[in-house]
Amino acid sequence: MPVDLKHHIGTQMTILRFPEWQMLYQDALLESDRAESAQKVLTAECAINLRLQQLRHSTNSRAEKQAIDIALSTLALLKRDSLTVSEWESN
Repeated sequence: MPVDLKHHIGTQMTILRFPEWQMLYQDALLESDRAESAQKVLTAECAINLRLQQLRHSTNSRAEKQAIDIALSTLALLKRDSLTVSEWESN
């Protein structure tokens, strides 16, 4: 069962169900600097993919896997909308 972790975003506090990767994911979403954004997206993707490997044989991780699917889709959209292909290839 995931442990809830409080993560401060600005003045708001969010409860994270899957802190192993959600903190890095949220940091990537909130980054406004393009160069920093690229690095944070890659870092979040690595953390998410590592977690997917850990969950590979888990039978009770449906909710987390759904959250991961959404997160990876969102990061892909962020990459597509924020940066050109050449900028991503250089990272």
